[in-house]
Amino acid sequence: ALGHTKITYLSTVDLLENTSVRDRYLGYLKALHEQHLQDYSADFGGQPLLRSLEVADVQEYLKEVKRSGVTCIIAENDVVALRLLSEAKKLKVNIPEDISLIGFDNIQMTDLVSPQLTTIQQDFYQIGYLAAESLLTQINQQQNSGKHLSKIVPIELIIRESVKDSL
Repeated sequence: ALGHTKITYLSTVDLLENTSVRDRYLGYLKALHEQHLQDYSADFGGQPLLRSLEVADVQEYLKEVKRSGVTCIIAENDVVALRLLSEAKKLKVNIPEDISLIGFDNIQMTDLVSPQLTTIQQDFYQIGYLAAESLLTQINQQQNSGKHLSKIVPIELIIRESVKDSL
């Protein structure tokens, strides 16, 4: 809705090994598909993966993103986004003027930094409740059906200062 058409996703974990981060990435891909947009994550090393949050690696990633013309990074979580924000300041890469940035989880730090981080909020209470409910159901069943139980908990985009309108 803000006009970003060149967007990338960044993960620090292998998407085949972590289901929650994979689900976030698949949701990102679905949203791009619905808007008829291309995923630019593969332009940075073939997959949306940064194996290290070391200063040199993060700074090189940010330089590559800026050179590519990508206008928005969606990070796997707020901790990764906050690391990007910190290193961007050192490189004089302005968030959101040069690159918009979105995190995931809405941890407390997101509205304490400058610029305040746009993030996707999860309902951790509801997630815990559903997990406990599922566990009790499995315990109370006579036989385990072997089925994997999956529940979807709604999320909310919290728009703050780290994203700008690119229209």
